[in-house]
Amino acid sequence: MRASLTLVALALTGCTILNAPDPGLLEQDGGVDAGDGGDPDASDASDASDAGDADPPDARPREICNNGVDDDGDGLVDCEDFDCASDPDANCCVPDVVVPPLVDQGPWPMDLARWQPALETRRPLVEGGRITRFEGIDPFAIVYDECVPLALGARVRASFRALGPTPAAMCDGDGRCDALAALVLSPVDTQRVGRRLLDELAITFHASGRVEITQAGALVAEPVALAPSPAQDYSVDLTLTADVDAAGRAALAASLRVTLTGTTLLEWRGTILEQRNLVTEPGAPCEAVPGLYLAVEGRGVGVEVGPGFRVDPLDCTNPSQFTREGRPLTAGEVLGTPTASLGFDEPPHEAPRQPRWASEALRSSALLAHPCVSPAPTSSACWHVLVEATNDQPELSTTARVGWSIGYAQELENDASWSRVRWRHGREDPWFGPAPASCLDGSCTPSAAAREPHAFALRAAGSTVPAVVFARERMTSERFDLHYRRLDGFSDSALVHAAADEPDCDSLRDPAVAPRVVDLDAPEPDDYWLFFTCMKDGARSTLRAIAARRIDGFEVVPGARSVEVLTSDDLGLFARDGVRSPEPIFDAYVEPTPDGPVTRYVYRLWFLGLDDVAGASVGVAVGQQAVDGELPRFVPYPANPILTRLDRAFEDCAGCTLDGVSVARHGASPDRLRFLVTRRVPMPAMGRRFELVALDQPWRVGR
Repeated sequence: MRASLTLVALALTGCTILNAPDPGLLEQDGGVDAGDGGDPDASDASDASDAGDADPPDARPREICNNGVDDDGDGLVDCEDFDCASDPDANCCVPDVVVPPLVDQGPWPMDLARWQPALETRRPLVEGGRITRFEGIDPFAIVYDECVPLALGARVRASFRALGPTPAAMCDGDGRCDALAALVLSPVDTQRVGRRLLDELAITFHASGRVEITQAGALVAEPVALAPSPAQDYSVDLTLTADVDAAGRAALAASLRVTLTGTTLLEWRGTILEQRNLVTEPGAPCEAVPGLYLAVEGRGVGVEVGPGFRVDPLDCTNPSQFTREGRPLTAGEVLGTPTASLGFDEPPHEAPRQPRWASEALRSSALLAHPCVSPAPTSSACWHVLVEATNDQPELSTTARVGWSIGYAQELENDASWSRVRWRHGREDPWFGPAPASCLDGSCTPSAAAREPHAFALRAAGSTVPAVVFARERMTSERFDLHYRRLDGFSDSALVHAAADEPDCDSLRDPAVAPRVVDLDAPEPDDYWLFFTCMKDGARSTLRAIAARRIDGFEVVPGARSVEVLTSDDLGLFARDGVRSPEPIFDAYVEPTPDGPVTRYVYRLWFLGLDDVAGASVGVAVGQQAVDGELPRFVPYPANPILTRLDRAFEDCAGCTLDGVSVARHGASPDRLRFLVTRRVPMPAMGRRFELVALDQPWRVGR
């Protein structure tokens, strides 16, 4: 037996594992790997891209996941590093004790109601709490009746008992037997007569004790011989975690252990690659679920299965982890739908109580955890939410100018806030911009729109005050500049940066602010980066940043020039129609080194990738400050996008699309991030509505 077993790169078919990676990075392989024309019963060693070839050496050192050091210099330490999510020795992925099992059959296989035959109506024989035989000369499988989501990681456990060769279980000299049983991950839930179930990963036990790991019928690791016994149960423990391979392709890392009474007999690790072909095929199995079908397959008498079969989700450290929090936020109450109203309603004495200036749509939002400012400033922590809204249909913007205003609400920073029927401190009138926001019906005079707020804590007089930057229209020209205003009401709106100062941009949108490190040894407290979206007629939108500072208010540093941050060319197909809406998080931490402690400065930049066909999705890039005062180079996460409309967090909403995103730290728990995602919800016979969905990310950001 080899000291370590290497898995061929497995091309997942029919279901996606990570949120769709950049298809441009994936080598086309003709679909499911069946040896690429080789013998389906032989090792797939001829497939250079998929076989057990050694990965090319990394250009940078590998991250050691338990030493408290940023070994590979990407600004991410130990479990925060993407490379460590798939390292079982780092303990970055643990069973989630809150989320119930994805599959838990309890007295399985006594009750196989949720396991459907993959071939006609054939079912195995169950005796004494085990599957004891698979009648007939052909293999057949029973399949769990739902595609099991695996995108955030999962742990699969099962048990097998090889009984040894018998006259009814004929075996060849290599230990292959007519009698066998297997745990299978499959992209499909049906099989052909006389053929094994199509497998993306299969662990097969033969009656002789031979154990094989295969993909599409091809061996991907050297077979192992275990001692068969009618009294021994071999436990299979398969852990799947989100990962990327050496070429930057989205993947699942697989870690397999076979044990007997707690002793490890077989240990194997490998990589399962993202599928390239059938994922986008309409009607394909598991099309809308990032996962695979789970199956138990067998043939003949000689290997028993059970008792027990369980699949648990994992809580892994990686940027694709999201948990849903509370009710969605809406402008006003929505009849028949449990939402939390922001209070952008008609005054209580007017009837009917329906939203007015925000009655049609919400879009870009801002989120900040900071001491409350209304009805009077307090030391209590509040969630501050600002969101652009309109009273006219935004779909009309292709043919007419639709106006927007910015609304504001705050609520105490606790989980109960997001489940209130109505937030207590919501403004009924816009915080900035006209009311009504839009005037397509001719009943009012159009006014300059206010859009895309971003809230941040501005340092002032030894403390911080909540402040907002936003895009403000020049008259009604649909051209925008960037403005600033304090959220506590002690300043007027002031111009920060004009499109006239950006020769490559016709309009500046989506402003966002993060601290700027001018001196790595002595950071200045009043310097910032102002990120924004550069819009140019006839061109794809890009992200840029320019140096800014606090002088009484907030302004761009005189003479500063903007720097390009991200473009579509940096990101691949998920952002092929542009990139916008930067959302930066800044992190400073102390790293021990042989020469003493060193402070590192890391930026994490979330953004929207635009695809006119698939819709918007959320990506992330990381940059580590290395030079005084200069913007770091941002490196996109290889498995972008990390959040799409098909994400598990949105499984309650078929047909929803993502329209905006904002990101903020929790005030009381700085190691947690809260995302506020704007989604458009289709409503049968009633058009659609817009709502803000709160997601938390357990991926640690602070130290």
